Amino acid sequence: MKTFMRLLIMVLAVSCIADGAFAQRKGRKLPEKAYIESAQIAIVSGDTVRYKEAIAMLDSLFMNYGPHPEGYFWMNQVAVDFVEKTAGLKNKEPWVKRMAAYKDSIHIACADPNVKDKYKKECAKFIERADSSSVKYWRIFFNAGQQQYEAVDEAVKELKPDADSAAKAFYQTKLNANADSAIANMKMAIVIDSTDGRAYLLAGTVLEKQGNYPASNEWLDRGLRFTHDSAAILLQIAYNNIQENKYCEAVPYFKQYALIAPSDTGNLMNLSICYNNCKMYDSAAAVYRQILGLNPKQPDALIGLGQYFNQLGLFANDSASAYRAKNDDASTKKWTDQRLVMFDSSKVYFKQAHETDPTNISAAEEYAVVAFVTSDFQAAADAFAKLAELEPTRSSHWVSLGDARLNLKQFKESIVAYEKAVEIDTENRQVWERLVDLYNEVGQPAKAAEAQKKLK
Repeated sequence: MKTFMRLLIMVLAVSCIADGAFAQRKGRKLPEKAYIESAQIAIVSGDTVRYKEAIAMLDSLFMNYGPHPEGYFWMNQVAVDFVEKTAGLKNKEPWVKRMAAYKDSIHIACADPNVKDKYKKECAKFIERADSSSVKYWRIFFNAGQQQYEAVDEAVKELKPDADSAAKAFYQTKLNANADSAIANMKMAIVIDSTDGRAYLLAGTVLEKQGNYPASNEWLDRGLRFTHDSAAILLQIAYNNIQENKYCEAVPYFKQYALIAPSDTGNLMNLSICYNNCKMYDSAAAVYRQILGLNPKQPDALIGLGQYFNQLGLFANDSASAYRAKNDDASTKKWTDQRLVMFDSSKVYFKQAHETDPTNISAAEEYAVVAFVTSDFQAAADAFAKLAELEPTRSSHWVSLGDARLNLKQFKESIVAYEKAVEIDTENRQVWERLVDLYNEVGQPAKAAEAQKKLK
């Protein structure tokens, strides 16, 4: 029994001594070249199972010697191999991040004056090879995403409103699957190079195709600071906002684009539309003037300014009515005079628009109405006549033409217009009443009696 116990104590003692020696050997600092050579052997083998040995040796190198460009390079190469050999984007992702991180570490260590010069002798080679790997894999991920975007675009074209439910479901599934893959690839590209705006733009465009405008704008906004040509991104963000009726949010992007392309009148018109939808009417008017400075005969800008002054005239008219109700003669006169000035300005712009494009129905109608309001009945009659020519089946044009000619005391011409109106709208009582009076005025009692019957 005593012999057994002695043997047991001896075995335990030898075991403790062995463990201590092993720990001492394990913690012993090796020459820095030994760590690198050991890691190289494991990496060059191509056996990814042995890469754990390489990683452990390189980690020990950094722990014992601090930042080391060659050590970072071999860590980068381990990550490159795993990116190449690992299946599936999700599984590749951590290695892509490592590849990018160690590439950055090489650059930082090589530029760090505190890192020993002997560690930096081959920095140019390490940087070139790490950068080359990054460029290669950025292109691989971006090109894959580009192909998936093209598939998304095809699916969107096939999602026709008249397609059956099975076809819609098929193309929607195809769209979503390719969109998800495209976004995943763009995320990989951005991990490798977060300063290349193309990946953000492609991701934003894919999400726009899906109709996910807020997410699209998040990506596009992130990419704005990384692009040398921001024009396309600015417009895309602006149009995404308009798709969601967020006109006020679109304004800053149209304004930024206007600084890049100040002569793009189409963009300026879009900016004015946003201002109007945001009730920023003075700003819209300023943009119209900017457009007319570039093109004095731009019909939409002329109409826009006409509508601006017309609205000011209506506001002045309401103010005059309010003061009239209070028997405030001075204020009533002030606002009545203001009303006339605003309506006259409005008429000037509508007239220019109408003369620039006589076939523009909106310009003709606006000009005709404001001419009538300002008692310029001849101009109103001419404009309403043009409207009746452009839209002969709209009875309202003929009624307004008849009213303008009636104010000019052109009774026979007024009758012709009113007769045309009741041909289109036989139930218009007011027009029949006017016809009764006009027939009597021009000495056509039989027609007056017939019109009276229509009233009954």
